[in-house]
Amino acid sequence: FAADTSRKIGGFHTLCASVGTISGHTLTGYLEKEVLPASIWDLKHRAKCGNNAGMAYCSASHLWVDIYLASGTGASTLSVNGGTISDTRDWNRFVDDGGAVGKKLLDDTEFQLCSEGSNMQTNIVGSADPVTTGGHSDTAGRRMISNIGLEDCCGARNQWLRDQSYRWDSDGTMAAAAKTLTIYHVAASPPPGGNPIYVKYGASGRPYLCCNMANDSEDKWLTFGSAVTILVKHDASADSGGYQLYFDEDATQPSRLLAALPGGKTDYIETSDPNYPLKITYNATPATPGVAISYNDGEEERLEFTSGTSANGAIDLASYSLTCAYYSLTDSKGQLYRQGPYGDDKLLAGGHWNDGPQGGPRWRAAYVSRWTAAAYIGGRFRSEPL
Repeated sequence: FAADTSRKIGGFHTLCASVGTISGHTLTGYLEKEVLPASIWDLKHRAKCGNNAGMAYCSASHLWVDIYLASGTGASTLSVNGGTISDTRDWNRFVDDGGAVGKKLLDDTEFQLCSEGSNMQTNIVGSADPVTTGGHSDTAGRRMISNIGLEDCCGARNQWLRDQSYRWDSDGTMAAAAKTLTIYHVAASPPPGGNPIYVKYGASGRPYLCCNMANDSEDKWLTFGSAVTILVKHDASADSGGYQLYFDEDATQPSRLLAALPGGKTDYIETSDPNYPLKITYNATPATPGVAISYNDGEEERLEFTSGTSANGAIDLASYSLTCAYYSLTDSKGQLYRQGPYGDDKLLAGGHWNDGPQGGPRWRAAYVSRWTAAAYIGGRFRSEPL
């Protein structure tokens, strides 16, 4: 065929590997080299990017999506079987790669819709970097393919999404002594005074501190430094429905307070200053690295614990406060005004080659900064229909 004797009026992609039997899957039983139905295009049903090679149509999101993880860079960016997967490139460069061929990264909802039918809670067989695109299978022997025929959406390599996220880490810029509360060491015999402190959740779902005050049955205030305060409510049944609080001496600020909180998630308790919340770090067995904390509401009116080093401990709220500053991005194309050392992230989707039970169409990571360039992060592009 040549341009002077023919005109291209449509096309399609064929499967790079047989799907096998997958219960409930749109492509169950399809064989290698058979036509992938969602990839069929013509002059009126095609992608706006101008090149439908290696793309399939997702009717749920009304988009054409790359079948394969991106390979190549810039104007040579492709969706092709057997291509060397593009990685170790930051989010900004992937955006440029997609733009060079008229495409964009997927967003959160688009990825979920187009990757439906992919393997869930598994990763690629061998749990190693696949290096190239193709028809891979997972550790259960199931093909890693979505209902519309997208390859390696889940369990092969994380994929950048367009969506914004946020990460809040200490940068050590605040004066620690200004927002510090001491927890006093008391020998194990006799044990610390008062009763244990617990974390409970109110009707609004917000966490708070409580304790069965042994002496006066009154609410108490803890003061961090000279100004920031937090309430400890008196609760005669603090242990009923509460999560006991522990102090981990070996942990770095601000992750020293531990509790087996519901849902396996770390939580924050409001103080009198919204800039300085109290962090409670989730730990399934907090008594293993930590020591129980009690509120002594006798003459001492203080938090007490039995220290393994016989030294007082401290909780520093100042570890949460982060200053804003400019950060130079790659390629000298401008700077990012961010809070703290991270402060600006992009979502990752799918899970990589060793994520095991975490991977799937709804797997997301919300901690990776846009300037991160790693071997476990790739990209997948999409285009609007014509």
